[in-house]
Amino acid sequence: MSLFIDAKPVFLKGLEKEHNIIACFKKDFEVLENVKTARINIAARSFYRLYVNGVLVMHGPARTAHKYLRVDELDIGLHLKKGLNEICIYVISYSDCFNGYSNDCTLEKGLLMFELTLDDRRIFSDRTVQGYRMTKRIKAGRISHSRGAGEIYVLDDDMYEAHEVEELTLDAYLLERGMEYPDLFRVDTVRMLEFGSFAYDEGINVLPEFYEPDYNECYANLEYRPDQDAKRIVCHPSRGEFHAQKGVYEINAAEGENPYVLFDFGKSHVGFVTLDLEMESYEEDAF
Repeated sequence: MSLFIDAKPVFLKGLEKEHNIIACFKKDFEVLENVKTARINIAARSFYRLYVNGVLVMHGPARTAHKYLRVDELDIGLHLKKGLNEICIYVISYSDCFNGYSNDCTLEKGLLMFELTLDDRRIFSDRTVQGYRMTKRIKAGRISHSRGAGEIYVLDDDMYEAHEVEELTLDAYLLERGMEYPDLFRVDTVRMLEFGSFAYDEGINVLPEFYEPDYNECYANLEYRPDQDAKRIVCHPSRGEFHAQKGVYEINAAEGENPYVLFDFGKSHVGFVTLDLEMESYEEDAF
């Protein structure tokens, strides 16, 4: 069985080799009657996140070697509705931004292919897909000497701009996924470990990481160093109050304090953090 029939490899025009790009590809389509088959096949570099009608459905792809792309095959029937539907695929493309060294991804150029089959109808990637670039991603250092860049954003109404999409030449062999998919189940915290307050001490001298000299061109031009800021944080007991009841946690901060809470999930997980936050009041620069 062919993994793709009509889909074309696409990316934002002129940016497939650009370092550290977050792109969004959007396609709207109508569903006028119940469909028996609603499957989407996706291949992407370096990583993708699929949203159907605003719901996160999958994060991928599975890893493979240079010059290969694994194809995820997903049933999205439960996420569709009669009328207008929307799929959004976010693609994070690192390209070769770390001097060719990473054990996180292959550092090949950005690319996306998708093909949605609705019974005998196909909706697929080509140059007509709506494309957007995240322009408010701040330049950040590597997470470690062998991992990708940290993700730091300015979240506002202007964080995306429309960008032309172009079709590319497929430069890889396609493979079936061949392994389990993440389940994306919600995992709640098991218990609260610590409640305290913190302060930022500019006087703490933070030494550069051992690998920074090899990437001086990158680190000399960084806009923000949260990794260094984290090492200048000093924690101490809080004078405020903390209450927990049925999974809801209430913090009453003492005047002049910056409260924090540490939670335990019971075991190690890989996934996305979700936080529902309600505040009586806050200062504009609180975040």
